[in-house]
Amino acid sequence: MLILVIDVGGTEVKILATGQESHRQFASSSSLTAKQMVAGVLKTAAGWKYEAISIGYPGPVRPAAQTVQRYLLDKTVSARMVWRFNHKIRSMPAGKSLRVETLAPAIIHYSVDDWKTSKDVKSRDVGLGIHIADLATQSLPDGKEIEFTFYWPGAGRWEGTDFIIRIGSL
Repeated sequence: MLILVIDVGGTEVKILATGQESHRQFASSSSLTAKQMVAGVLKTAAGWKYEAISIGYPGPVRPAAQTVQRYLLDKTVSARMVWRFNHKIRSMPAGKSLRVETLAPAIIHYSVDDWKTSKDVKSRDVGLGIHIADLATQSLPDGKEIEFTFYWPGAGRWEGTDFIIRIGSL
């Protein structure tokens, strides 16, 4: 498993990913917000591949009662699967929506019928340097495939590659 390790310090945030030979860092301070830290990590880790994140933080972390209830007791699971360039899922269970995350504004051009018809979904900025687009895939049965590509309006170009996700068992 490829892991991105984040060490949050008082003057800098250091990151290192599995397989990398040296760490990267950016400045931090007591005024660094969570939003700024996430944006800094995404920018600093650009080009690295990782599947999980480990964070070191110099202080106590106490689970909120709502979090314990939702994830540990109620066992809540997400209604969506997430695809990113550093996490390209190839299959997903039926009944879930597909969320596509990018680091720049994009239009996701997709089809569920081998390009006989297609739809476009414009991504939206969530304010963390991440743009998301939710594709309506919840009603697709096992065996169907979602094919998609990207148009990058800022660059005025297409991605040039189609990506495919199969609906079915993981």
